[in-house]
Parts: sequence; structure tokens; C-alpha cells
Amino acid sequence: MPKHKPPSRIKYEKTHPLVSTRLDEETYKKLKEMLKIANKPFSEYLREIVKGDKKEWNKAYQEGYDKGKKDWRIWYLCSVCNKPIYITPKGNSHVAMMKYMNESGWLHASCEK
Repeated sequence: MPKHKPPSRIKYEKTHPLVSTRLDEETYKKLKEMLKIANKPFSEYLREIVKGDKKEWNKAYQEGYDKGKKDWRIWYLCSVCNKPIYITPKGNSHVAMMKYMNESGWLHASCEK
């Protein structure tokens, strides 16, 4: 005989449906590791992802983006104000720089004769 549920439990289950899934062992271990790093229960972690509440993700993305810009961005100094001018790939400055380097005979060290 089924157990009787109180009205509050019925209401809770209706407004908070159960979500269940099976994962392979490797994926499960990775999920557990991610939850440990995030220091959050699975329900909170999933809720943030689904709602697009990605503060931590955005923070990590921005830190990586900033580091990439710092380490790899190409620039030269303005001859007037001495502030950096950033080069956009395939932009006017980039094309002019490639043309100048080609016309000036720039080459790989390994291509030298």
C-alpha cells in the first residue's frame, strides 16, 4: 500500500521535480572533482549553469583572456604620444606591417643562407 504524502510534500515535489541521470565512471569522477573545486552541491552548481548565473566562469574566462592579451597582443608605440597602438589581425596596420617586413626581406632564421 502506497505511503500517504502530506500536502506540503506534494506541493514541494510539484515545484521541485526530481532530475536523475546516469554517467559513466570517468564523467562522474570529473563532476565530483568540479563540485569539490566549486565547493557547491550539485543542485546549486546545475542551477547556476542553467540560469546562466556564470560568475565564476566569467571571472575565469576574463582572467584567461586578459592573460592572453598581455602575453600575445601585438602593438607598437605611437610616434606622437608614445601610447600603444594595438594591431588587429588582418587590419590596416597588420597588412602594412606584413608588406613592410616582406619588402625589407624579413625571413625565418632557418631560411637564412
